[in-house]
Amino acid sequence: MSSWIQQDWPTAAEQYQGDFLADFHTPDSILFTEWQLITREHLHQLAVQALGQLAEQAEAAQAHGRAEQAAQRLLALEPWAEEAHRLLMRLWARQGHHGRALAQYEKCASLLADELGTTPTAETTTLYKQIRDGRWPPTATSSPTTNLPANLTPLVAREAELADLTTLLGDPACRLLTIVGTGGMGKTKLLLALGWACHHSQTYAAGVLFARWPSWNPAPPNPPASKLPAICCAN
Repeated sequence: MSSWIQQDWPTAAEQYQGDFLADFHTPDSILFTEWQLITREHLHQLAVQALGQLAEQAEAAQAHGRAEQAAQRLLALEPWAEEAHRLLMRLWARQGHHGRALAQYEKCASLLADELGTTPTAETTTLYKQIRDGRWPPTATSSPTTNLPANLTPLVAREAELADLTTLLGDPACRLLTIVGTGGMGKTKLLLALGWACHHSQTYAAGVLFARWPSWNPAPPNPPASKLPAICCAN
């Protein structure tokens, strides 16, 4: 992802005005059409990331209006983005609009069933039950901080892998867990899902930190010394 986007989420979100070249068609040029579709999807995902980060930052700053606006824009791009639904549920519950928060869950469940043929995750359903039963927002308990990037698109058909990773990470003998695979297969998405699952778990009370690992040639047996501070800071 471009570094300027990471530094200025609001500008990145504002500049996205819809699908790239949405009304431009060249049926006689297969290569151009392929490039157009790839670029369109890339920009779409950047917009989703930007809006997700903007919504999370606004929620953390208790800027409810900006958080709601960003989440609604994200849902206009990807109606099945569960974290955006949960964010709206949290916002409205905090403001005392419990009925609206519960209705958002029903809307989320309906969209997931229609679009993906699935049901809300346990995290979303747990939040719904907590709001319904008057147990959310929680009283005076502070949740651990995290710098995990927002992961606002659903993890589809990877539940078994996520469960295996959660089990491995919970093993006291596991000091380092590495996810490997070819580019584009969803390693980062799976890692973020694991990070957020740990963040919401009672097991990791001290919190979960995210450290970016710059591109590096994995051939040497030991990681370059320049990368070690990131690991130490996240340890």
